[in-house]
Amino acid sequence: MKSKNERYIPVGSITYAIKAKKVLEKKGIRSYIIRDFEAAEGYGCGYVLKINGTDETVESVKNILIDEKIKFCEECGGK
Repeated sequence: MKSKNERYIPVGSITYAIKAKKVLEKKGIRSYIIRDFEAAEGYGCGYVLKINGTDETVESVKNILIDEKIKFCEECGGK
């Protein structure tokens, strides 16, 4: 069962998912890599970063990914 605090950020590939997870860990943000075609909405290979937090948390994570040049689906929102 999904928690209302779970947010998903689709990434372009498993490679980007792994890079993102490592970068976020260094910043003290816990994330999980899952394969979820529904959450990915047809973007990339179906890998998403699962993050527990608010919409503000998702925006912070997206800014970190942009700074680190990690590709993700910006239009997908943190669903």
